[in-house]
Amino acid sequence: TRLKNITLSNGVTSIGDNAFSGCERLTSITIPDSVTSIGDGAFSKCESLKSITILGSATSIGDNAFSGCTRLKNITLSNGVTSIGDGAFYCCSSLTCITIPDGVTSIGNSAFRYCRSLTSITIPDGVTSIGKEAFSGCSSLTSVIIPDSVTSIGHGAFSGCKSLTSITIPDSVTSIGKNAFSGCSGLADKHGFVIIRNVLYGYCGNDPDVTIPNSVTSIGDKAFEQCNKVSDLTLPGTLGAELKRILDKDCKPVIHIDDISSVSSKYRPGCAVGFAEDNRDCTDENGKAYLKYIKANAAKLIGKAIEHPALFHLMLREKLITAKNIDAITEAVQQSGNAEMIAAILDYGNSSISEKDKGKVQQKKDERDANVTNFI
Repeated sequence: TRLKNITLSNGVTSIGDNAFSGCERLTSITIPDSVTSIGDGAFSKCESLKSITILGSATSIGDNAFSGCTRLKNITLSNGVTSIGDGAFYCCSSLTCITIPDGVTSIGNSAFRYCRSLTSITIPDGVTSIGKEAFSGCSSLTSVIIPDSVTSIGHGAFSGCKSLTSITIPDSVTSIGKNAFSGCSGLADKHGFVIIRNVLYGYCGNDPDVTIPNSVTSIGDKAFEQCNKVSDLTLPGTLGAELKRILDKDCKPVIHIDDISSVSSKYRPGCAVGFAEDNRDCTDENGKAYLKYIKANAAKLIGKAIEHPALFHLMLREKLITAKNIDAITEAVQQSGNAEMIAAILDYGNSSISEKDKGKVQQKKDERDANVTNFI
C-alpha cells in the first residue's frame, strides 16, 4: 500500500491478476512494449493513480483491470489492444476521455460503468458488440458514435447517461437490449441526436430524436424508459406494436413508420404527423391506410395539425376534411389565430366541399334538432 512509483522493464511480458491491486499511493505508470497482457484486477483500487500509458504490444485488458481508480484522468491504450474486459474501467469517476484503439472488437460488460466525468467517446470500426451496462451511469457523456460493425447493444448499455444528447445507431445493429437507454433524460436533438438515430437523421438541433434502423429486429423492455424528451422517432414497421413496451409512458413523439396498422391508438396521431412530414406516397397500400385513418379522425387530429402544418396541409390537399367536420375544424383553426391557416380552411370550406354535401349535413343537423324538440 506504500508503493508510489514503479518502473517495469522491457523484459516483462505480462502483468498478473491483481498484481498491483490496492496500491493506494501509486500515482502513475508506463507499461512497456514487451507487455502483451494486463491481468484481471491488475491495478484495481489504485486510488491515487492519475495517468497510465500502455505502449506497443498489449492486446488485452483484463476484467476490472483499472476498476476503482477514482483519480485516473488520462489513459493511453496501445494500438494492439483488441479487447477491453468486463468492468475494466468501472468506477473510474475522474476519467474524462479515452481513445479506444481501432483493433478493439469487443467492449465488456460494465467496462466504463460509472465513469461520471467521461464526456465523449468514439467507438472504432471493428467493435461488434457493446456489453451489458458498458457505459451505464456515465452521467456526463454527451455523445456517442457507434460504428457500422456493431450488431448488438447490451442491456442497460447507456442507462443513466442523463447528459446524452447525441447517439448514432447504424443499420448494422440488430438488437438493442432491455433498458439500453433508460434514464437518458437529456436525449434531445431532432437535428443532432441519435437515441437513436443514425446519420439517417443527421442532427443539429435541440429537439430529441431517435432513429431505429430497419435492421433492428428486437428491442428490450423499456429500452427508452424515462427518455420522455424524445420528440421524434423513426423505426421499422415491424416494431410498431412494440411502442408501448419500449417507450416511456409519458412519451408521445412524432413517429416515422411505414405501417400504421399495428400501432396502438395512443401513438397513431404522432404517426399521422410523421407520415405528413415525410411527404410519403399516398397511393400505395400503406399510404391509403394512413389517409383512411386521418380522414376518419380529422376532427380529433386538428390540434396536431395546427401544431404541425405538414399534417394540416395534407388534410387539405387530399380532401380529408368532410362536410360534417368542417365547422368544428374551422372553429379550432380560427381559435389558433394563424392567419394563413384560417384563410386556407375558409377557402377549403368554400371550394372543396360541395353544396350537396353541405346540404346533407345541414339536413341531418335539422332533423336531430327537430327530434330533440319533439322529444322535449
